[in-house]
Amino acid sequence: MTSTDVEEVKALLARMNEVQQRQILQYLRDLLPKHPVEDMLMISADGMLEALNRAGDFTIRMIRGVFAEAAFAAEVLPTLPSSWREIPINGDPPYDF
Repeated sequence: MTSTDVEEVKALLARMNEVQQRQILQYLRDLLPKHPVEDMLMISADGMLEALNRAGDFTIRMIRGVFAEAAFAAEVLPTLPSSWREIPINGDPPYDF
């Protein structure tokens, strides 16, 4: 498949209504392997999002903290001078950086 083919598929998807797009999305989810977290937690990505949508404020704040730490590790740490390094943390403190 060429990049032109991919662009044609994208154009076709853009012309579909939401119901049709969701059918394609479900097809792709069935076709592609699950994310390892889906297997680890035994729930689909959509199930996780629905659970978060129902979660209380405390849970959402906790999840935001986990996401913020991951974003910091992926996007900020690599931009810091090489003298900065990650130090292993023992236990489960309320922060990792």
